[in-house]
Amino acid sequence: MTNVGYTLIYHISVDEDSWVGRTINLVFRPGVCSSEKIVDPVIEWNTMVGGKSNFIETKTMRLLDIDAIATSIAHEGGDNQSPIKPSALPIPAKPPTNPKNDASISMCSLNFPPGNGVEDEFDCFFTITSQDGEIHLFEALNTEDCHHIVAGIRYSAQRLSRVLIEGDATSLLSDFYDNAREPEESKLPQNEVMNKLSNAFLDGL
Repeated sequence: MTNVGYTLIYHISVDEDSWVGRTINLVFRPGVCSSEKIVDPVIEWNTMVGGKSNFIETKTMRLLDIDAIATSIAHEGGDNQSPIKPSALPIPAKPPTNPKNDASISMCSLNFPPGNGVEDEFDCFFTITSQDGEIHLFEALNTEDCHHIVAGIRYSAQRLSRVLIEGDATSLLSDFYDNAREPEESKLPQNEVMNKLSNAFLDGL
């Protein structure tokens, strides 16, 4: 996920009756901690150019700002997050016209068939909720990718908080922060990096 990322569809509510989506690439970006700055590790998603779109939009969310992440269907006996209910999402209007008929790089729409089988249509969906209450809706290419992404982001966010509290500098710097590209004069010893990050973490609580 760090170098290549995952291809997903990011859905946005146009109004109360319709949703549209853009194909995106979701990646993890490690943070930076030097004498000059602190940049927190984030998940980042970039829209792809194609079809009717000729611009790239980038969104980021700090791992420490993730309040909840949930799949469309709660895992049996193991997932205590609230699942996405099919009734909670409106059935969209007619999808935008795409002359090239290439949904992989253009706008696409959610289209949930009525009756039995609706639950299966949501197996690839998951939401990420930020601490300020903003909810982001994603659709993976398949159910397996969906569960891998959700488990990976959830584990990473929880682990980042834990190693900051425990003061585990080795895990923190190797897994979540990368100072390799920083100027030599701004690089700090490991203990100073740990102190700086711990103080910043506590200030943000």
